[in-house]
Amino acid sequence: MRELGIECMCVSGEQNWNTESLYSSHSWNIVKINGEYYHLDLTVDCLPVEDGEKCPPNYGFFNVDDSFVSEGRKIYDLFTSLGVPKCNSLKYNYHIMNGLYVDSKTDIEQEFYNILNEHFNNGLDNISIKFRNTYDFELMVENCDDWIVRFLNSVSTESFDYQYYYYDFSN
Repeated sequence: MRELGIECMCVSGEQNWNTESLYSSHSWNIVKINGEYYHLDLTVDCLPVEDGEKCPPNYGFFNVDDSFVSEGRKIYDLFTSLGVPKCNSLKYNYHIMNGLYVDSKTDIEQEFYNILNEHFNNGLDNISIKFRNTYDFELMVENCDDWIVRFLNSVSTESFDYQYYYYDFSN
């Protein structure tokens, strides 16, 4: 990051994810872009799935704010005592910049459909969607297969292979 002229620092902390594949201690970066700070963790950008293969990149920790990080991590006191900057912006968050963020203030099914439609029409074969809260995320997980089938029927696609992975980074 520094070679690219982007101010960057490394922080470490505890993560409270309920999975054996991840360690409880972890390090990630805080970057400064146009005067605003963001958490950036490329390590968890592509986590292994059940059979050990890598899933497509999910960009789950690509320029996120403190509120997102605090759901599943706590920065070690040593780093906070040294003065970790506040990360309050989502302006350069991957999902927001690419229209892949579902906000609970919208009709979640319609927003999911809109994202699929836009990316299907652009020929993309891989998308990563971020949900504002756990409730919206769980609603999508419960209905994902039905919503995808309904979407595929609406675009008159007779055959289409798909699979999805999801990670709940909260407790």
